[in-house]
Amino acid sequence: MRPKWTLRGLPALLVVLVIAACGSTRVQSTDRAHRDLARRLLMLPREERLAAFDSLAVETQFVVFRYGMDHVEPPATELASRLARRGAAGIRLVKMSLEDNKDDVGIRDDIILVDAVNLAKTYDVAGDSVIVRVLRERVDSIRDREYKASCERMFKDMARDVTR
Repeated sequence: MRPKWTLRGLPALLVVLVIAACGSTRVQSTDRAHRDLARRLLMLPREERLAAFDSLAVETQFVVFRYGMDHVEPPATELASRLARRGAAGIRLVKMSLEDNKDDVGIRDDIILVDAVNLAKTYDVAGDSVIVRVLRERVDSIRDREYKASCERMFKDMARDVTR
């Protein structure tokens, strides 16, 4: 039987998170430490998970967000709104991600985060022609029909919001 996560375990987890956050700022981290960190954090009860997530460096938040989107069912979409609070720092990571990663799932994750930032109004998405242009190009490049349709809807909704 696995031990139940409790608040008593939270300080130890936070220490692990801080150490891991200092180790790398690579956006698409796939190293074992980041995967283990994300896996442990995402297993925590909701309130503990969100508190631990909020305490992370933005780069580590992005790694955990991407892991949660790609390896957890249902995807950890709630982390997008938490990361969106970081505004420009989150957008910087999305730009780096879009340079390195052009896979359909990664593009979906990036547009979900940009949409969350736009909705939170923590960054002027409309004023950043680079992010809008690159997202449009990446959405156009998506091969999977369902992902493409979903991302096109999100992009159109976001574009409608940014032109208001």
